[in-house]
Amino acid sequence: MSTNQGGASNSFFFVTEDKQFIVKTISKQEKDVMLKLLEYIPDQNYENSLICFPVGMFEVKIEEFVPIHLVVLPNLAKDVSGRCYKFDLKGSTYSRKVMKPKQKYDFKSTLKDLDLIQLLQKRPGMLNFQPRAAQKFL
Repeated sequence: MSTNQGGASNSFFFVTEDKQFIVKTISKQEKDVMLKLLEYIPDQNYENSLICFPVGMFEVKIEEFVPIHLVVLPNLAKDVSGRCYKFDLKGSTYSRKVMKPKQKYDFKSTLKDLDLIQLLQKRPGMLNFQPRAAQKFL
């Protein structure tokens, strides 16, 4: 399954058939930044983390085409059923809003940083993860 909800970056997202992984197209600049950031992450077991760490990066070269850069991420929501919010968080507020004022969330769109802030202002306990609850989520 693929979706083109990449926003300003025009990225494509693909979910593997078994829903275990998400494959996202990224620019060369994003790839370079991600590789640099990964140098600073200690080599530990992040099995119980809610942060999505890349499990692979690839460059696809096809003659006469611009190379395509891909990142493979674990799908943390693979077992989630029903209605849930989806976010693409970058830690920035510049151009990071999808929902319009008083708009109801359709549970299909991918929300951004300012949307999360707005939701947390309305429902402060929305992300109140307890250690056991977070482990159940995973």
